[in-house]
Amino acid sequence: MKDMACSFGSQLRAHRLMAGRTLQEVADASGCTKAYLSQVERTDNEGRISAERACAIAQFIGVPMAAFMGESPVELASAEDI
Repeated sequence: MKDMACSFGSQLRAHRLMAGRTLQEVADASGCTKAYLSQVERTDNEGRISAERACAIAQFIGVPMAAFMGESPVELASAEDI
């Protein structure tokens, strides 16, 4: 069975897109540059983003911090329907 865990950067991108937010909007709301946020999403290197910034992003796009870790966004949405 395929590992269902997704990386931080992949989760961030998926939730940002599901929220209908652009890189620029999220970057502005979290106090970073669009290029920096894009790099975090592409490199899947959660060590490059502070917990404070990740929290600001989560609040802006309307998801809990836990949404960036573990299961895919589709699995999380399905679990919320139960």
